[in-house]
Amino acid sequence: MAPNYPAGQDALTGFKRYYKGKIADEVYVKLGQLDFAAELATLRNAKPEAVYVFFPGGMGINFIKQFVGSGLSKDTTLITGSSGADEDIIPAVGTPMLGLLNTSTWGHDLPYPENRKFVDAFEARAAHDRAHDPPSFFVSVVTHGLISSQRISRRTNSITVSMHSREARERGSFF
Repeated sequence: MAPNYPAGQDALTGFKRYYKGKIADEVYVKLGQLDFAAELATLRNAKPEAVYVFFPGGMGINFIKQFVGSGLSKDTTLITGSSGADEDIIPAVGTPMLGLLNTSTWGHDLPYPENRKFVDAFEARAAHDRAHDPPSFFVSVVTHGLISSQRISRRTNSITVSMHSREARERGSFF
């Protein structure tokens, strides 16, 4: 299940590419939908072993709460992508997050030295800017993408990715 827009379609396409089991149905909902009563009734009738969802932000918060509140989590495993259970979603949903499976490739609490260094540096800088929260999956993706781009540009003396660099901001222009 996902919202009917490019990111939602891509999320389900990616899941289907690697999932080797039987897929009973593929459901797209309106982007921004917050009431999932009809979809949950359909799930209850279908009785799947598991359901994969891509619902970012408020959609994910509401879906997870409604899914658990409806009792479906007792018999159906909920699987979310990284946007459905990141460091911004977990506190908003709370206890209903327990028991769901998350397919994210990153978490702030992964026990690797490089990850700890990244999280510590983020938290030290962010402590001055906002409430003390760990970095989210999206912060990690953007940061690591920029680091990779910088490493590539150092090796090749060029870069094909457009990004807002500090030098460009200082010049007042962007490329």
